[in-house]
Amino acid sequence: MPIFCGYKLFPKQLKILDFLFRRRAATTEQITRGLGYRLNYNSKKGIYTNILELKNSELIDSDSIRGTNKHLHYLTEKGHELMDLYNGIAPGHKGEGYDNDLGDFPYDLYKYPLKQTEHFKLICDVYLEVKEANERILDKKKQTNIHSEDEAEIKPSTDEHTFLVKFRDNLYASQNFYLRTDKTKTKYSYKPDSEIKIGEYTYPVEIDRATERGQRFNLKFEGYRRYFDYLSEKELPLPKGIIFIAEEKLNNRMITKRWSSIANRFLAEIGEYSEQVNLYFTSINKLQELLIREFTFKHEERLLNEQVSKMYENGDYLLGEKVQRFQGAPQYPISVGERDDKENFNYFVRVEGFQTQGLITAIRFKEFYNKLNASKETDKSDLATPVFYYLFEPPQLSGLTIMKNQQQFFSRAIYFNLATGEYEKVNLANTC
Repeated sequence: MPIFCGYKLFPKQLKILDFLFRRRAATTEQITRGLGYRLNYNSKKGIYTNILELKNSELIDSDSIRGTNKHLHYLTEKGHELMDLYNGIAPGHKGEGYDNDLGDFPYDLYKYPLKQTEHFKLICDVYLEVKEANERILDKKKQTNIHSEDEAEIKPSTDEHTFLVKFRDNLYASQNFYLRTDKTKTKYSYKPDSEIKIGEYTYPVEIDRATERGQRFNLKFEGYRRYFDYLSEKELPLPKGIIFIAEEKLNNRMITKRWSSIANRFLAEIGEYSEQVNLYFTSINKLQELLIREFTFKHEERLLNEQVSKMYENGDYLLGEKVQRFQGAPQYPISVGERDDKENFNYFVRVEGFQTQGLITAIRFKEFYNKLNASKETDKSDLATPVFYYLFEPPQLSGLTIMKNQQQFFSRAIYFNLATGEYEKVNLANTC
């Protein structure tokens, strides 16, 4: 048994302490899963036995999770100091929180918020889903040539803490910023629950336990808009999207209702940033699929070309012979096909499940296309069709205000499944 700073610790106990140091708080099941053990009785019992020994050494403490028989374990101040030394963190080093770039924080700031046990447990769940998504991506990369558009910059590492899809919690993601209005500067805060990073793209994460309503959502998205104003002012990149994550226990009807509430507030408050920043909504049990899609999405346009060509070869001319890029700005994938015995202009927009950006993109292209036709004194707007393509999950449009405001436009839309090459027309009766 090695001795570290006066403590006799088994290797498994050091792993438990290090996991808690990085995650700040976790249940026995989460620690077991995070360390790569099978989630069976013996594994969890072994972890819990070690936790009890570490509690006796006053390195770990625990809080009950309300409404359950589970506990959230976390490092005591002694445990925090010990793991600070174990990881060799330089005094005062802030760190980015991704991979092994850990920071040196006062214990009061580092310790998870005691009144948020249920919420913080879900944040740890997000980390575990990210970790397992990375494992699936690495396995898939070994079997196929599907890759991220940023793969040239992303090099897989044998380090167990280095991820392709990266994660950090709000200890690192939160920041204060200033915005100038007239001659005064006002201080604001950016406080997502966590952040995910894929290549150069960042995704703020919000845990949605269905406890926020109305005005609180307005304030949340007003805060995001101010943060985007700050990033724009400093010429810094905007996030690719905000990911709202619901608990697994929500059923499909509840998720759809929650989605429409969040999305409508987002679109109402975020303004022009809705064209640049996507809004995603998923449940915790579907997060891995979303992350894998975001990592590998570039190959979808190649698949789109293949499926459209295959349709044409089979005598289905709805989407035309091939996909090409619109000549001019904006640059959209387009095709010319036949619909109702007329030449029809299709433009393709990626919308996978619960997302907003593709819908806004389609509306903006429609506006652009109408202006283009108006300048040529022609009227072909009714022959333009948005094609929402997806690989795993069709667009979820139920309850969205923009659907009601654009009924005539969306009534022409087509859902196109890249996996099967099948398509269907949007049924507005099921979406508005």
